[in-house]
Formats: sequence, C-alpha cells, structure tokens
Amino acid sequence: SCLTPSLGELFVVEHQPFHWKGIKGLVIHFSLKILRLRGCHTVNLRQSRALASKSFYIPNPVEMVSASPISDRQELPLSIIWIGRMSFDKGFDRLPKVTSKAKVEVIRIFGSGDMKDEVVFENTECIYHGFDPQVWVNLPTNPLLLVTSRWEGDGLVILEALVRRIPILVIDFAEMQELPIPKSSICRDEMEMAKKISDIESGALDVASLVNLEAR
Repeated sequence: SCLTPSLGELFVVEHQPFHWKGIKGLVIHFSLKILRLRGCHTVNLRQSRALASKSFYIPNPVEMVSASPISDRQELPLSIIWIGRMSFDKGFDRLPKVTSKAKVEVIRIFGSGDMKDEVVFENTECIYHGFDPQVWVNLPTNPLLLVTSRWEGDGLVILEALVRRIPILVIDFAEMQELPIPKSSICRDEMEMAKKISDIESGALDVASLVNLEAR
C-alpha cells in the first residue's frame, strides 16, 4: 500500500505497542519510512491516547456479558490460574520460575500457543484447559490470576479480571500505568510474584488488597 501511486486515505493500525521484530518489524519500519518521505502523518496511539480525539482512539471491546463479580470475598486456598496466549510477549516462559519458587502445587492454564511444548514445569502440576471462549464463567473457585506479560496492547485479560473482582498479581510492564491495577498487585519480577503468592498463603498479604473495588 505504501508503494502504490495514490494513497488516498490510508489507515495503518497495529495492535502491539511498537515491539516489532524480525521480518515483520523490518517491513513495518520500512513502510513507515516510505510514508514519512511521502509526507504522510503518522500517529502513535499509545503516546497520544490521553490527548487524542475520539477519532484517533480505537478501543478494544471488553467482554462484559459475564462481568458480575465472581466473589466479594476470596477464600483460601486460592486456585492459581494463568490466561492468555502461550508466547514470549505474554511471558509464558516466566511461569515455571514463579511456580517453582512459590512451591505452587497446581496451576491451571487457559489458552493456547507455540510455547506450550517448550515450557517445562517442575514439581508443579500444570492443567491445560486450552482456549475457552467462556473462560470467566468456567474458572475454578477462588482464583488468583497471574499476569507475566512483558508488554500489553490494551491488557484485556487484566481489565476483564478487574471488573470481576478477581485478585491478580502482575509483573511490571511499560504500559501498566494506564490500567487501574492495585499497587499491591504489582511485582518487579518473577521472584517478587512468587514471594507474594507465599505471603498470601501465610497470611502476610491480604487477598483483598489485590482487588480494585472501584474498577469499572
């Protein structure tokens, strides 16, 4: 499209926040360079989201059909869960370090991806549920959601968990400040996430502090 004689009105939308690598990254960066040389204006939606007019901001839909809070109070023990695409950007390879250090006996994985056969869990039973379009309805009781992403687009899993009052632990990433994540839920790395899981089990960390009751 960038090399055609006439552009007309060209809209290029990329979901990920500019973490482009490999052949895809080369093609996109080359295309943007050509567009700029031709005098086209490019907009970084992430950097301009706070100030952008509604015509520039294209929100992703948040699944709200089953958005009733799962529980106003989480009972112990919690069911450790992970939801998403088993990929590098979602940090699926970070999970074994967390479960091993926290001595998690069972973790339930909802999703699919190329890393499923590459990531090995030691001393932790990993139950794979595959992709589930009704994941929020089919969660086990008293879930604790682990989010290990290296970066996020809109963070839909986080948003949909927050409105359901599901306690979460999230490893810090660049776009986190845009989401209403409780401070107690934020972890510097896998080691801190593991420590917080252990603190929950020992009673040193209150599960209620991992839920944002104001999330809408």
